[in-house]
Amino acid sequence: MTDERISAPASHWRRRANSVRIPHDEAVRQGDITRLAFQVLGKDQAITFLNTESPRLRGRPIALAIESVAGQASVGRSLNVCARASRTLPQTKQAGPPRLQEN
Repeated sequence: MTDERISAPASHWRRRANSVRIPHDEAVRQGDITRLAFQVLGKDQAITFLNTESPRLRGRPIALAIESVAGQASVGRSLNVCARASRTLPQTKQAGPPRLQEN
């Protein structure tokens, strides 16, 4: 056997010039709503909830939360409804997050 070392190419560690960073306030909202969703729903259900079109919210929750403070508040209210609903349900294994009533 030879003593060869495998390393990442130098280009792997360079910043990508063509990547777009989202503004700081949007990144903060994204992190906050993601953290809340993970706490309320758990990882897998949170990812599904945040990335699935919601007729009630009229869009994808993650996009709405990133877009504006009002959107973040709306998504947060929906998550709080889910949290309250899950506390009132019997402690059995659920197939998914509690369904929100569509108006």
